[in-house]
This record gives sequence, C-alpha cells and structure tokens, in this order.
Amino acid sequence: MRYNRTKDRNRSRIGLIPIVGMVSIISFLIFNHNQRQAKQAERVYNDTIQAFELLVINMDKGKAAIAYLSLFDDCMEKIYNH
Repeated sequence: MRYNRTKDRNRSRIGLIPIVGMVSIISFLIFNHNQRQAKQAERVYNDTIQAFELLVINMDKGKAAIAYLSLFDDCMEKIYNH
C-alpha cells in the first residue's frame, strides 16, 4: 500500500474550513459589538448634552424668579420701613 500525500493534504485543508468559518464569525461578532457600543456611547453622550441644556434652561428660569423675588422683597422692605 502506498502513502498518498495529496489525500492527506486535502483532508487537512478540509479540516481547516470549520476553523476559518469560526474565526470569521467571531471576528464579525466582535466588530459588530464594537460598532454597537460606539453607537450606544454616542447616544448616551447626546442624551447627557440634552439633559445639561435642560438644566441650564431651568437654572435661567430659576435665576429670573429669584431676581423677581429679590426685587419684591426689597420693595416690601421699603414699604415696611417707611
């Protein structure tokens, strides 16, 4: 019986197909996961910026209300002192 090298070489190549497929799938999943994380980070960043903008708007409203109350308090003090 003769030893057939081409048969062994073909058998080893066929054995590599599942390994190449698994590496491809794992690479795709890692790449997809990284993209998803980047999109989620961008979404969280944008939500945080929106929250800070709302905070600034409400702080400005609060400052205006405090200025009005301060003016009202000054006027009441003048009325009570005279």
